[in-house]
This record gives sequence, structure tokens and C-alpha cells, in this order.
Amino acid sequence: MRRLWLVVLVAASLLAASCGSDSDDDGEEQATPTDPETTESETTDTSATDTDDSGAGSAEAETSDSSAGTGGDGEDESAPEPEPVVLTSSWTGVTPETIKVGVAGIDFTRLQEFGVDIEGIVAEIWAPAWVDAFNRRGGAHGRMMEVVVRNFLPVGNIESDAVCAELTEDEEVFVVLGAMLGDNPLCVTQLHETPYVGMFGLTAERAEKSIAPFFASEMAADLQRSNSTKALISERTFDGARLAVFWEIADDPVANNVVLPLLEEAGVNVVAKGTLLDFAGDTQASEAAIDVIFENFAAAGADMYLNISGLVPFNRSIDRNRPGVPFVLLNGQLTNSAIIATSGYDPDILVDAIGVTASKPTLEEWFANDDWNVCVDEINAYFPGTIDIDTLPEAVAEGIGQACQGFRLLEHLLIAAGPELTPDALVEAADDTGELLLPGMIAGSLGPGKYSVGDVVRYYTYDIETKNMLPDGDPIVVTR
Repeated sequence: MRRLWLVVLVAASLLAASCGSDSDDDGEEQATPTDPETTESETTDTSATDTDDSGAGSAEAETSDSSAGTGGDGEDESAPEPEPVVLTSSWTGVTPETIKVGVAGIDFTRLQEFGVDIEGIVAEIWAPAWVDAFNRRGGAHGRMMEVVVRNFLPVGNIESDAVCAELTEDEEVFVVLGAMLGDNPLCVTQLHETPYVGMFGLTAERAEKSIAPFFASEMAADLQRSNSTKALISERTFDGARLAVFWEIADDPVANNVVLPLLEEAGVNVVAKGTLLDFAGDTQASEAAIDVIFENFAAAGADMYLNISGLVPFNRSIDRNRPGVPFVLLNGQLTNSAIIATSGYDPDILVDAIGVTASKPTLEEWFANDDWNVCVDEINAYFPGTIDIDTLPEAVAEGIGQACQGFRLLEHLLIAAGPELTPDALVEAADDTGELLLPGMIAGSLGPGKYSVGDVVRYYTYDIETKNMLPDGDPIVVTR
């Protein structure tokens, strides 16, 4: 049972387009790129020493044409020359020459030792490769990025907290880029007041608790549920249904403040609601509680179930009770094949399921995306031959895409924040961004109060041959 839940927790950590969720994945030993010689305890310094003069900014602004102020060619003699940009040590981890970035990555090697075959690409591969490419483009206004990689086992919060403390206290980084699960990023943004750029995991509650800014490439959990519910209402999925709504206690805010108000406003007939309490890992108590909830749903005459929260407890109860009604899933875990394969329920129960969540590109869509291919090319330029497109497993392709989405978001924020680099400058840069396309995304944006990028949801239905939830129709761009 311990190994089962380890698989579930880890698979939930890297959902690509939630590796695909507040949830979150990645494997097969021969498919996982080999770690370079750099160990966890080492600092990977990838600051460039030979950057291009044409990169994303230099330490000084270019001076005016030499004829300025001489009266030649109609120049205004009184026009002042632009002042050169002076870079300073504007914040912890920022000097006139460098920006120190911490990377909190999943420890796939130790997962393999636990017998958990989750496909992934280690941060020691992608981080130095993309940092090197970033620096060769000129860095951020002439500042070169230095990266410190630390890995953690994604079970509980002990190792995640240790990595957080090491990056923020010992290494004194300016910002952390990471794949931390659940509330663990709050160690960075709340406890240590350090900016965090996540590949997933932003919620309204975590944003409110954060002292330093929390950004995410994947659609925030409340927006994911809100936009998915709106899509279902627009498609009249709930018309004529006697709907029962299920969620786990951790999702109380998104249930009560987002989903239920939307259903009520649309006139959906909600005949029952059930909240699963937190039984602190007591699987038997949790399963008994959810079975009681399902009994109440049946007694209320519900003929359709809506699950706001994670798949595993809900789907296992569907398998045990076989209520014989269609059900709708909103959590990004529905796109994660590892969760479906390892969670201990008959996957064929999903023939009665409709899924709507943040869109995750298919393997073919990743391959066709120019920005994703640049991410791969930069890895292969730094570590030649590491990524073979012809044999690349889908989960590794997703892992590359998810990591590069986070890295490109970080790049954008560091450059858009301007030469006076501070946490507040990152927020101002996000507020002024508007449209922002990351690898694999057909629509995305940042703006005041919106600090997650993704703007696309998608329908998913069960494919009985592959035993997975696959895209059903084109991605749906969210309109505001």
C-alpha cells in the first residue's frame, strides 16, 4: 500500500499541463536521461563569459549617434544624451553582473530506487542547458544567470522544506523555480519571502498567504475549475441532470467560492453535496467515508456526479460501488496516465466519465510546437545526444515541455522587470504583460491579479484501448 500511494503522490506532481495540475509527473529507467557528473550538493554555475553583444540587454545603453549635438544632419543640439543603465545589487541574489536562481527538482534517481517507474528529465540536464542559452542571448539586461540545483523526493514536505531552506538561506537565491507539491512552495514565498516560479500549484489561497510573489506557468487551480465549469455549462452538460457534487476538504474554497456559485447561477439542479474530510493517510477510514457519501448521493436520486478534487479516492469508490451514473472530472490528474495505471481501480470505469481541465498537448502537438523544439535543441546543444525525438516517451516529452514552460516564464519576468530587479519589479512586469505564449500553449496571459499563464481548457474522454483519458475535440481558449 505504501508503494501505491508513493506512486500516486509522485504521479500527481508532474502533470504536464498538469507533466499536467494543483496536482502534478514523469520514468522508465532507460528513457530517463542520465544525470551528469554534477551531484545534488554541487552548485551548477552557468554564468556565461562570452555573451553576445546583441543579447537581451547590456550593462550600458548605447550612446547616441556621434553627430548628435553638432548641428549636423538636422540633429537637435539641445537633446540630452540618454543616461547609461547602471546595474546595482538591487536585492538578495542580484549583483550588477549576476542573478542567482534556485531550482527545486524531482529526484528521479531515488524514485527509481523506491521502485517507482515515473518517467522524467532531471533538472541537472535542463537547468544548465537553458541557463547557458539564456546567458548567450545576453541574460537579463546584461546580468548573467547562475543556477543552483537541489532535488527532493516528492513525498510529504520534509525534503521539500530542506531544499527550500538550503536555496533561500544558504545559497541566498533571488528566485526559486520549482515543481513543489501542495502547500510546499509557501516555504519559499511565505516563510522565506522569496519569489517562486512554479510549473503548477498556484491557488488563490496560496497567493494570499505568500509574502513574496508566486507565479505559475500552468493555469491556477481556481481558474482551472472555474473555466472548466463554465465550459460544461456552455455545452449544456448538466441540463436535465440531478447533479451530486463531490470534493475533498482541501478544495473547500474552490468548491464554495467558485464551482457551486457558477452552478447555481446557471440553474443547475444540485441535489446533493459531499465533502471528504482529511483522514491523515488512513486509507480505510477515507474509503469508508466516501462510500457513505456515495450512499447519500444515491438516496438523493442523483443521476450525475461532479468531482472537483483528485481522482484516486473518488474513482476507487466508483469502482467499489458501481453507481451506474455518468460522472464529470475537473482535476488535472485525469490526463495523467500514471495515476490511472497505478491507483488500484479498474480503468474501464472511466467509460462513463467526462473530463474537462487545463489542456495538455498530445505527443504530436509537442513535436509540432516550435518553442518546444527549441527547448530540446538547447538541451542537445549543451549535452549532445541527450534527447532522441524518435524514441522519446510521451511522459518525458511532457516533462521537457512543463519544465521549459516554467523556465521561459522565469526568463520573461527577469527581463520584463527591468534593470532594477526586485520582487516588486517582477509583479509589475507580470501586471504589464498581457498575452504570453509558452512552449506548447496556444493561449496564455499575465495581468493584474492573474499570475498563472495558461488560458486553455479541453475535454477528455476515455479510450478503452489505451486505458487513458484522451483529448476529445480541440482546445478551448478561455475568454475573459
